[in-house]
Amino acid sequence: MIFNFAVDGKPDEAVRVLPTARSVFRELGLEKGWSHLEWTEGLICQARGEIETAETHFRTARQGFYEQELSYLGALVALDMAILFVADGRLAETLELAGEAIEVFDGLKVPQEALKAVQLLRHAVTNRELSEKTLRTARSAFVTGQPPHAM
Repeated sequence: MIFNFAVDGKPDEAVRVLPTARSVFRELGLEKGWSHLEWTEGLICQARGEIETAETHFRTARQGFYEQELSYLGALVALDMAILFVADGRLAETLELAGEAIEVFDGLKVPQEALKAVQLLRHAVTNRELSEKTLRTARSAFVTGQPPHAM
């Protein structure tokens, strides 16, 4: 629920639920869930325009997912970081993160629908035409399993 609030652009609702989520995760010993909380906090900070704090949370979440061998989730966080960076004018880092996501998704043999998103990303990276819209479209395709609409 808290993640959905953050993704749906409702950071205030997510912030209200965050202390409860932390408490529940701690109480139940859900260490693997900390990466999800970090990711969620990154999305909240991103929505609030807190770029540096969002970056810190995204980096922590991404590293945590990779350490847990949850590379698909790590790559999704990389896309969220790329969205953060492209909006901040950091093209070189955006291209690097998009390339990282492509490599992960290629290695995982993602479903055909998501493969179209990989191709969209690859084309944008190759031509250095990454935009926030392209990144969000690709991210949405990976999350929903629906092919990206033609751009």
